[in-house]
Amino acid sequence: MWWKCYLGIQLIHGHKVGLAEVTSDAWRGCAGTRLREARGDLRGLKLVLSREPHTPQGRVVCQLYEPSVDLRDGLPPSPDVKEELQRIWFARL
Repeated sequence: MWWKCYLGIQLIHGHKVGLAEVTSDAWRGCAGTRLREARGDLRGLKLVLSREPHTPQGRVVCQLYEPSVDLRDGLPPSPDVKEELQRIWFARL
């Protein structure tokens, strides 16, 4: 089965809030998914998405990490993913 998910994220550098699109293939191979299972959610975890090899067409590799400090209390509210996707997909250019 193939799918995509969209996650509300906060970029480490610049502290911007945005969305990350993760495919089923990237998530299946994601290192650290047991962290999510143990915690019940992804809030406050560090998500690293990269391409291997480091080319625009390389496959996306996903890794989840537990930060050394609990970040959950200092994070901004999660974006409304559905609202943001509707804004992106249906905006008039």
